[in-house]
Amino acid sequence: MGEVKDIRNKARRISAILSTVTIVLLLVGTQFVASVAAKKPEPSYNGQFTRVVGKLGGAGYELFMPDDWNGMLVIGVRGYAHAPTFNIEMSPMHAIGQNFFMNTPGHKWAYAWSTFGEGGFCVQKGMIRTHQLTEYIIDNYDVHGKVLLMGMSMGGLISCLLAEKYPNLYDGVLDICGLKDIKSLYEFQHDFTSLPSPLIDPEPTRDFLINGPLKIPEEIVKDIPVVADPGIPSLMSTRNLAMTAMADEELELGGTPETKPKAYERYSPTYHADITVPVLSMIGEHDTGVPPYQFKMYYDAVAEAGALDCYRSYTILGGGHVDPVTMAKFPEYWGKLVNWVMTGVAPA
Repeated sequence: MGEVKDIRNKARRISAILSTVTIVLLLVGTQFVASVAAKKPEPSYNGQFTRVVGKLGGAGYELFMPDDWNGMLVIGVRGYAHAPTFNIEMSPMHAIGQNFFMNTPGHKWAYAWSTFGEGGFCVQKGMIRTHQLTEYIIDNYDVHGKVLLMGMSMGGLISCLLAEKYPNLYDGVLDICGLKDIKSLYEFQHDFTSLPSPLIDPEPTRDFLINGPLKIPEEIVKDIPVVADPGIPSLMSTRNLAMTAMADEELELGGTPETKPKAYERYSPTYHADITVPVLSMIGEHDTGVPPYQFKMYYDAVAEAGALDCYRSYTILGGGHVDPVTMAKFPEYWGKLVNWVMTGVAPA
């Protein structure tokens, strides 16, 4: 049993290091179109809450409405996927709604999220669809309390940008491993993928993870396989994922940071840090999807904007990119955000 536990722990640590590389973009100048057609929703009731599945503006959405609802709303914002599944029940956003927001005693918040209707680095669409869904639920349900955003990975970036853009609509953000500076991430990915193929020589890749910007502990990196074992990410799969992400970034932004520098700046929260509502970030200590130094960049930008009273960030020891170690802390930091929003007293 001890060996099995060690193997599982090792797999979990490796998964924390090599989680999906994420990136995002900022919506530029688009406006909510009130006339977007909504597919007739399909409600169901399980004895504790009502679940509604529908379509809005070409994107599927899901809404959970608990019994004795408190009138307040959480909008979940999904992360990056090059080719996502649109099976709502397979999404981690569905699991969070059903397993946390609807099955935690004392939780009476409504919860909704959108599929965005497409994959890739669809941040512009993601912002449009999230904003539309928020307005749609407010207009069609009796939302009369706070409205919070909860974004993971790409969704964290979208959430930060929406909160800055619409401070009269959103009251706060829980940002989980959200990207903060696209140019910086692209450069990190470029350095990583420019190394010799791990199939030829894995040591430069391991050395980059240990001695490069991430400073991953050697005892973790040495256990990462070159090619994937069942259920365990590998050096090659992570490298390939970074290459795919870079291509999607270039497609969405119209080029590289060298050819389209203003686009990369325009879509990064580090250039949109004048926040006026509470934003709380959770950072995985060993996140290779969104390197932790990005949060220092955002912190400095928020400080320069004179908005540090509205920002708190916390490093999750041993955590990776939206991995089980990081997500185990989700209830704790969700509670911190809610208390901050409801009382006006910021956490330490």
